[in-house]
Amino acid sequence: MKNPFWDYSLVHYARPEVAQCCLTYQDQYGVNINLLLFCCWLGLSGVRLERQELAEIQVLIKPWDSQAIQPLRAVRQFMSSSPLSSDVMMSRLQQVELMAEQVIQDDLFDWCLRKGITINNGMGSGLQDTECQIKNLNVYFLSLGCGVVPENSPLFWSINGDQ
Repeated sequence: MKNPFWDYSLVHYARPEVAQCCLTYQDQYGVNINLLLFCCWLGLSGVRLERQELAEIQVLIKPWDSQAIQPLRAVRQFMSSSPLSSDVMMSRLQQVELMAEQVIQDDLFDWCLRKGITINNGMGSGLQDTECQIKNLNVYFLSLGCGVVPENSPLFWSINGDQ
């Protein structure tokens, strides 16, 4: 099944400073990068995420995240510092972890379909899309106790592709 959220995530994560920003939030505050990207993607589409919806999707992805993604990430991180690992092994571990991440993103996209959320190919209506991204991320970040996201964050992507 085609998943525009996955397509968006691959492109957005590759943008300058986005990956590092995501990893910083993950390391410092325990942010789930898939949820972070989901908040951005919905916002870019002009869709607001409410607290109860956030709680619902956190419950939805928790089993897969805790039983598959977290252990895979731990193995990859351990192996990255091991003299016994090879580039081929690290590449394969990264591929498996990425496939596991895609499962969560498929679940999140399916959640949108079940809820009847209309996605405008990841593009909202200009200024509103940045405001929705900010609001969605703040709902998520405040639920984790990590404060609000700065408005100049590289996480925001406006309709014309600028920050």
